Amino acid sequence: MATGGVSGSGGASDSSGAAERAERAAEAQRQAAERAAAERAAAEQAAAQARLSLESQRALAGAAGQSAFEVAGARPGQVSLTGGVSPPVDVWEVADRIEAKAAELTAATAEVKRLEEQLATELATLAGTLPTEELQRYADGFRESHPEYQAARETARELVELHEDVLPGALDALEHSQSFSVHAERTSLDGAVDEATRALEAQIAADPVGDAALAEALERAGNTLSTLSTTAAAGGGAATGAALTATRLAALAGKAASAFGFGGGVLDAALYGQRIADGTARAEHYVGTAAAVAEIGVGVAAVAGVAVSAPAAIALAVVGAGAGAGSSRRDTLARQASIQARLESMGYAPDQAKAFAEVNPAVTSRLAAAGYTPEQLQELAQHHAGLVTDSGKSAMVFDALERMGITPDQVLGLVDAMSERGIDVGDVIYQAEMMRDPENTRDTLAAIQAADYRGADIVRYLEVLTRTGGL
Repeated sequence: MATGGVSGSGGASDSSGAAERAERAAEAQRQAAERAAAERAAAEQAAAQARLSLESQRALAGAAGQSAFEVAGARPGQVSLTGGVSPPVDVWEVADRIEAKAAELTAATAEVKRLEEQLATELATLAGTLPTEELQRYADGFRESHPEYQAARETARELVELHEDVLPGALDALEHSQSFSVHAERTSLDGAVDEATRALEAQIAADPVGDAALAEALERAGNTLSTLSTTAAAGGGAATGAALTATRLAALAGKAASAFGFGGGVLDAALYGQRIADGTARAEHYVGTAAAVAEIGVGVAAVAGVAVSAPAAIALAVVGAGAGAGSSRRDTLARQASIQARLESMGYAPDQAKAFAEVNPAVTSRLAAAGYTPEQLQELAQHHAGLVTDSGKSAMVFDALERMGITPDQVLGLVDAMSERGIDVGDVIYQAEMMRDPENTRDTLAAIQAADYRGADIVRYLEVLTRTGGL
């Protein structure tokens, strides 16, 4: 009985203890759940705060009587405008965002430079045939028709705005970080900012018109970072690296509004026409005064007075070797089609546009340098295309005509008169040059006479010029 009584009492005690343990476990679980919920809520609040744009923070700052700079420079752990604790800045993420946008800008700038190189070849093809003002109108229309130019400008602005939005907080976080990885974070951020600056410099140097909005954004971002740097020096917080970045952005702001980053009329002063006038152009930088191809800056050339963001070698290759040299037939046809379409959009008649698109710049640049005007070259292109498309044949024909002292006006009179009789002056003179290789006017006339029965008409025309003192 006694034993049984003791046993019953112990069982009740064990049962009571088990219940208490169960209650404690349940309480612990409840508290853990509450802590987890609180942590999730805090994380959600931090994420929401992190997603606030700088513009939203500025608006909230104005309502609370704080400056936007104080909000942008708030240290981790400070009370935020929403009444909570401002979330910590992830410097790695900031660096990644800046690098990604810089890479996007680099790709956009590469597209602009590709288009500028295409434009350079097309301008070089037309140099001599069209006057400079028409070539400039051609370039303006080309650029306006390609959205890649504006896309690069917009990407550049976005990159600058990203600096203003996220860089102050990242620099402040680095300034007050106690993390063992702070040096690696700083290196990553510095590298991202360097990459961004190079991308901006390249875009500004490639932009053919400049961007006043980008210049304003750069100036604003530079001022923000400059203020941050000044505050840091007084113990206000931001990293001194802000000063260097501010200086670099301010320097870019002074260039961004001008074409190719040239400021203060420097571009106008550098254009080839003025350089040749004052004797400062170097001979190795051009092929004749008609082609007027010159290097006027790093990666910037002038083609017949029109500046392009392309190496001079691009245009010189076309002028020096001819539009088809070194190019596939498909590339040549594509260039001619592009030129023809552009000229037609400018108001040129289809037959005019086609004739001008098919000229050989190696021929027209040489003739322009010899004194042929754009109007005379247009006349040849439209009515005597064979004389301005085949560089080998044209060289011999015009060598012979120059040897006899025939002026551009007289050449046009000759080819027009012979064309009315069905005689191709170019073919006959080419045959004469191939057969005899004459060295003076008398030998040239004799060679033309002997080359073809049609040569007699050409000789008689030239002899009239001789009797009237034209030769």
